[in-house]
Amino acid sequence: MSVARYIPNALSFLRILCAPLLLYFLVERQQSAAFATLLVGTLSDFFDGYLARLLGVETRLGALLDPLADKVFSNVALWGLYFSTPPTLPLFLIALSLSIRDVVLLCGAGVALSRKLHINMSPVYVSKVCTACVFVFVALSMLSLKDDLYILLFGYTCVALILLSFTVYIWRYVKSTRS
Repeated sequence: MSVARYIPNALSFLRILCAPLLLYFLVERQQSAAFATLLVGTLSDFFDGYLARLLGVETRLGALLDPLADKVFSNVALWGLYFSTPPTLPLFLIALSLSIRDVVLLCGAGVALSRKLHINMSPVYVSKVCTACVFVFVALSMLSLKDDLYILLFGYTCVALILLSFTVYIWRYVKSTRS
């Protein structure tokens, strides 16, 4: 098989590698470099799954690596932004709720794997929308130097999507363990 089969997983790895770079640029207040890194990470998130389906090279590793890369990159983006800019309540709530959700999901996945439970761990649609909204929120926050009402409202929308996706994952887990 061709090299193309490795591209989707390489893009997920790229997103993980972009996370510390993004953090560095945010902390050093290198906005242009941080924005470019955010853009690379966001595009890798879109293209890894798209190319895997297009090329017919979906793998178990990719199914685990893509959501892990999303979690690492989005949490680093939010917390890096929080600690490098004047903190806002929506930014704090987004970062905190996303971190709590992701830690609980990772622990739940670990328990499910260790107990050999058959739980569907594929991402739910609302979670994909949530991840995209988080990336857009971070980008908008990086581009705006003031508290824009629309960005704040978008931030609270992100919190609602995080809580909704968390509820869907918990419901899926409970439903699977009862069956």
